[in-house]
Amino acid sequence: MTVRLLAAAALAAAVGVAAGTRPAPAQDRKMSREQALQAFHLLLDANGHGGKGPNLLVQPPALPGVGVPDGMVKVWARRYDPDRKQPVGEPVALDAVAWQPEEYFLLQFQSTTQVYFTLHNVLKENGVTKYDMVMPNPREDLLDSFKPIPAGKEYEMPFPLVMEKHADDEEVLFGFYTQRHPIFTPPAPQPTPTPTPTPGPKRPNYIIQARDIDKQVLGRDERGGVPVNPVKRMPLFELQVSPPPRGDRPANGHDAVAKFVAIKQQGGVAQLVLKKQKSGVRAGPGG
Repeated sequence: MTVRLLAAAALAAAVGVAAGTRPAPAQDRKMSREQALQAFHLLLDANGHGGKGPNLLVQPPALPGVGVPDGMVKVWARRYDPDRKQPVGEPVALDAVAWQPEEYFLLQFQSTTQVYFTLHNVLKENGVTKYDMVMPNPREDLLDSFKPIPAGKEYEMPFPLVMEKHADDEEVLFGFYTQRHPIFTPPAPQPTPTPTPTPGPKRPNYIIQARDIDKQVLGRDERGGVPVNPVKRMPLFELQVSPPPRGDRPANGHDAVAKFVAIKQQGGVAQLVLKKQKSGVRAGPGG
């Protein structure tokens, strides 16, 4: 999908787009949805009460094609009414519904451990694949995109995305990274030099931080290119999970539709295609 933010020109200039290619997924990772949910809750317990510390009495399960992960993330969406400024309807699978042109939606998550989230458009032009960073984003009303997804709790992105008008399917690259991931440094304010008449930390330069995060996630070179595809650098950890059996109604509605992404070596990526009647995506106005 093309997740289009109404992005500031400064972001486009600072981050830009880069070329690459996408390899085919390497391994079969099929498992039942019930198995995935059991693994998710075991990992949540293993990370200890809401991710506050490891519980050594719980053995995290091995996942098909992944082994023992560092964590798991569930991802789903809800449609969004821009007039009422609130989500509407039931949870939906991002890649299993037909999106309308200019339809708004909210991303929602639940993670077994605290993770930072990145989102890139995957754009294919004249046989070349390019990556355009959407989140985190330094636009003033989107600064919450720099905040981590907390452990345990269901988390809703505090601003909507919206589909564009064109009819092509849209593709995105999701990334999830713990604080310990070697290529991702969480943004933090720089301390103010002392002595100073105004105590307290300086405001971070979010444009520079967004550019640096984009460069680290994609492995961009000095010219802004991507010599090694990010999916190849960090293998796809989107688990192929079967739908629930007929008549099965999970306690949480999103459990029936969520995508599962494994966190391995403190990070994981997933590439999704959003099928639309007429498609494209950008970030909508702040909620």
